[in-house]
Parts: sequence; C-alpha cells; structure tokens
Amino acid sequence: MTVAERYLEPYHLQKDSDKYYFLLTFIKCELFGQCVAWLNCEMKTSYQELSGKLCQMLEQFLKVVYLS
Repeated sequence: MTVAERYLEPYHLQKDSDKYYFLLTFIKCELFGQCVAWLNCEMKTSYQELSGKLCQMLEQFLKVVYLS
C-alpha cells in the first residue's frame, strides 16, 4: 500500500471508482510537487512543517470531494 493509498483509506472509497483514481493521482502529484519545491528552495524550510500544511490542505480537499 502506498502513502497516497493509506491517506485515502479512512474514506472507504471503491478502489475501482473514478473518484478514487482521481484523488490517488492528485495526492501523488501534490506530494511529488511539494518535494520538488522543497528541494528547489535549497531545503531551507522544514519539510515536516511543509508536509504538515500539505496534509491539512489535502484533508480539507478530500472532505469537499468526498462529501460531494
């Protein structure tokens, strides 16, 4: 199980649904993008702080998508 799949687990989405695939792809891209952004800023910021903010944003995003 990947990190992105583990993040979606509490939402009990069907793994063969379009919504699940979209969210899984979105989370993977966002995590990769944040990692690249962190490297581009010469790792000056705390990656833990950055990833914490990302997780909060993704949680709000998932609530909106999941509830719609």
